[in-house]
Amino acid sequence: MLSFPDDSPVIIGALGGSGTRVVAELLTTGGIYLGSDLNSAKDNLLAVLLFNRRSALLETTQEFSELLQIFHRRMKGETDFTCDEIARLETLATKERQQHTREFLELRLDRFRNPDPEPVHYSRWGWKIPPSHIHLPRLLELDPSLKYIHLVRNGLDMAFSPNQNQLRTWGPVVLDRNVEDCPRDSLSYWCETQARVKRLSEQYPSNILQIQFEQLCQDPADVGRKVFEFLDHDVPDSVLSAFADFVKPPKSLGRYKSRDLSVFRQSDLMQLEDEGYRID
Repeated sequence: MLSFPDDSPVIIGALGGSGTRVVAELLTTGGIYLGSDLNSAKDNLLAVLLFNRRSALLETTQEFSELLQIFHRRMKGETDFTCDEIARLETLATKERQQHTREFLELRLDRFRNPDPEPVHYSRWGWKIPPSHIHLPRLLELDPSLKYIHLVRNGLDMAFSPNQNQLRTWGPVVLDRNVEDCPRDSLSYWCETQARVKRLSEQYPSNILQIQFEQLCQDPADVGRKVFEFLDHDVPDSVLSAFADFVKPPKSLGRYKSRDLSVFRQSDLMQLEDEGYRID
């Protein structure tokens, strides 16, 4: 069974394609457990089963809390769930979703119900799925001690990214309207997401850390140090040095510079500049 002396989780979120895999690598290198059922981007696939769905927003706080407690127990290695809890989990794997087939979800259910291959002990734990920010208000309400790391990448680069899964799944919810799979609505989604996280940061200043992907690429060791200071988690300097060697700025940085920016709403471009991103 997993043992976590500090029971407060660390959660990583962002828009998909913002570089959350890099932050996940930093945390795991620093001894923070993010789960055993991970994809190549280090997304926690058990968390995907439970929380990466619109229907979660329709659940009562009590229902969401019960599901979160089940997830916490599973992350600690428990698999002895009640018949009612198993039935609840099974309902989450019965229908395919926009991004996930039924077979994928059934495999996650199987992993949920069976013990991990090897028991592991860590001092800290958490998970990464980029759209965690969608549920952040409720997560903070239920656990005011959690720590949330939000990675921010230039909204124009994100608007021209091929990864628009969040826009398709969560755009209609966040923007409260129909959306098109296009750079214009992608930037609007980025802007509204940033506004929501900013409001929560003002409400929970000690719980939320926002870091810019561009700054992470420029000085990974310094950003890594700030992350662990935010988490109050001590790591040797060798972890930061190894992380600095690991980080490689992608060729897609600044991809918007060769694109037509006239397609965007002026209000979104103004908010982008307010967030500290110059429009060249």
